[in-house]
Amino acid sequence: MILRLTAYLLLMTATLLSCTRRPLQLSDFKELDISQGWREGVELAIDMEDTVNTCMLEICMQIKNSQRVNNVDTFAVTIDIVSPEQLHYSERIALPTSTTRNNTPYTLTNGIRNYRWTYRRGINNRISGRWMFTLTPSGTNVQQKEIYKEIIGVGISCKKENSQ
Repeated sequence: MILRLTAYLLLMTATLLSCTRRPLQLSDFKELDISQGWREGVELAIDMEDTVNTCMLEICMQIKNSQRVNNVDTFAVTIDIVSPEQLHYSERIALPTSTTRNNTPYTLTNGIRNYRWTYRRGINNRISGRWMFTLTPSGTNVQQKEIYKEIIGVGISCKKENSQ
């Protein structure tokens, strides 16, 4: 009887401990102050645990539907990345604001443009763990700086790519 009780307690303890592991975070999104917009770096974290399958990273933004958005061709963004092993990467990219009917990178919901861009495809991640991303507005001209005031949310996600 004591042996059965001990086995039961060990099993229950193992079950509880396995439930305390934090769930994988495959996307992160930060809402910004609607009156200020995007003024500084936004820190985001995703768990890239899969070292077998190919994945892709997407950047998303929510932007007030404003005429100002139509006045710029791209959003300039600096992306700083820190791997789980504390390796640092950085690059500056330009995200298109194309509004042509056949190449619209956004959907419109309740006066908010929801943009989603593919940042990287075909990633064969070899470093499992939590990756940190800091996205910072890096436009230098007046129009670009004005558009950042319209951005009210910034995010990133990791998605498994379909094998073909």
